[in-house]
Amino acid sequence: MKKIKLLLVSAGSLVAQNLIEIIQHSRGAFHLVGTNSLDDFHTLKELDQFIKSPLTISSDFFSFLKSTIDNELPDLVIPCRDEDAVVLARLAEINPGLSSKISLTNSQLAENFFDKYLSYKMCKELGLPFAYTRLAKEYESNGILETPFILKPKKGFASKGVRLIVNPAQIDALNGSLENFIVQERLGEDLEMQTRISEFDTIGYPLHFSFEENKYSIQIYSASELSNSAYFIGKHFMKNGISYQVERWQDERLELIARLSLEKFHKLGLRGPLNLQLQRSKDGDFKIFEFNCRFTGATSSRFLLGFNELDLLLKDHLGVSVFQDSKTEFSKARKVIQTIGAN
Repeated sequence: MKKIKLLLVSAGSLVAQNLIEIIQHSRGAFHLVGTNSLDDFHTLKELDQFIKSPLTISSDFFSFLKSTIDNELPDLVIPCRDEDAVVLARLAEINPGLSSKISLTNSQLAENFFDKYLSYKMCKELGLPFAYTRLAKEYESNGILETPFILKPKKGFASKGVRLIVNPAQIDALNGSLENFIVQERLGEDLEMQTRISEFDTIGYPLHFSFEENKYSIQIYSASELSNSAYFIGKHFMKNGISYQVERWQDERLELIARLSLEKFHKLGLRGPLNLQLQRSKDGDFKIFEFNCRFTGATSSRFLLGFNELDLLLKDHLGVSVFQDSKTEFSKARKVIQTIGAN
């Protein structure tokens, strides 16, 4: 059988590491081409071909990606960072011939998932539960949110630039640099956090500490036909911002959010993977606080728990499955410890 040629955009990312980990179970079926702005990443040796790219934020990245796709003619192009998914969707809109190679071809939908304030507005219109969110520049010290709350970039991932605000004076002090930030209600189950903050303010902060806690995710694969779509609900124990332990989770409220999200986003044109990150609010309900329209840093963990989202992509776009031998090998597992990307 002819090898499947995959182009991994941002092949040095944690997401790409997860995909390569899965691909190893059927390595002979693939020809892997990867792009990345750095050439010293861990999985470089796993690629059949490497192409160094400009930074995603560079004005040259769009034309670089277009020429790379034109030259390499991959069967599928997989974005491994949120910015990549947005650029690919824009490329597909000006070149419809790419639609068969790229999952998400609606650039506005991709932007809505990438920009957290647009995500909030979209979910409000669709009737999906999303953490209360406002533009940070609209914040006033008399408060639009009860402290503690979250200050984060409108666009970003992996908690980069995210701050926990426990005193309104903290955000007032940042007033000159809030243009591209949002404020968001703090979700989570750590009932002792406020007590710990008060303690730290009195006696000082430990040199090493974290407010890491359980988070929940819904990984959707939206196929061309809704009936072929699927989702996986996971509970994550976080360590240094990475899903260290992933557990298959059952909860009727999360099931409802998963079904509604899949149905509504499929109608809007979502095709391919979408990750919903959720936590509980103070009243115990689950709320979404972020989307990632791609595979994630827990993709290989879900594979070990019996959910092979890469296989779903191959079936949907190419009509093939190359993982038959390992398809049910791990399906009875309920919980896995992930070491990819962990320190």
